[in-house]
Amino acid sequence: MKHVVPLISMHQVPNRKKNAPSLYPRNEYTIPVYPHVRKFIQKKFKCKDTLHTSEHTTLGMLVTVALKDNPRKGLGQIHNMNVRPETAEKLTHSLSLVITKRQADHAVRLSKLARLNNYFDRMFKEHMLTFIEAQVAQGFPAYTACANFLAHYGIEDHEYSLATAYRTYQNLK
Repeated sequence: MKHVVPLISMHQVPNRKKNAPSLYPRNEYTIPVYPHVRKFIQKKFKCKDTLHTSEHTTLGMLVTVALKDNPRKGLGQIHNMNVRPETAEKLTHSLSLVITKRQADHAVRLSKLARLNNYFDRMFKEHMLTFIEAQVAQGFPAYTACANFLAHYGIEDHEYSLATAYRTYQNLK
């Protein structure tokens, strides 16, 4: 009689590499995000649907800070865990995020994952400000630089309008 070896599912296979990202299904989460944030993250980090993190990258450090229990330490004033209804209506897209085992050990909860959208939106605005300032330094008008930024990331007017981008630039500079 043949001995049949049972199939091992992905979550039962131990990860033998030291500091390698875990492939366990519990480490993949879906985060609701703004449409412009999704396009920005996908282009900036060169990912299509799933964003993989590591503790040793800027994005990984951002995710680790968001997942830690005390939201007041780290990136400053964004620590409101309740999403307002008018904000929730704008979160029409989602981003799949795969985190490492070490990051998953920070007691991942929905409120912590919702905080990531705020951090990603802040990253988007800071990157937009840097992009626009570089174009203004090259002699472009600020309004045209805003249009160039939105065109570069493929962000359409209904996702994040040119007027909103220009207003954000005026407020942040």
